[in-house]
Amino acid sequence: MITDAGVNLMIGEVVRINKENKTVSLRNGEDIAYDKLVLAVGSNPVIPKSIQGYDLGNVFPIARDEVYLRIFLRS
Repeated sequence: MITDAGVNLMIGEVVRINKENKTVSLRNGEDIAYDKLVLAVGSNPVIPKSIQGYDLGNVFPIARDEVYLRIFLRS
């Protein structure tokens, strides 16, 4: 499961990224610190099979759909 890999899934609109301090500011005023940052800007996920390791157990295609994400976190 993705949460077992130490990943926190969050949904929000990012308005600023501070790479030096490793923080993200959201539209709602919340600031979030990160170690590693992945931005999913929408669309349907596609993992190109030409990328070595695409089929490993810790590769997670994630649709930007709140209902899907909530179900995904429970499984």
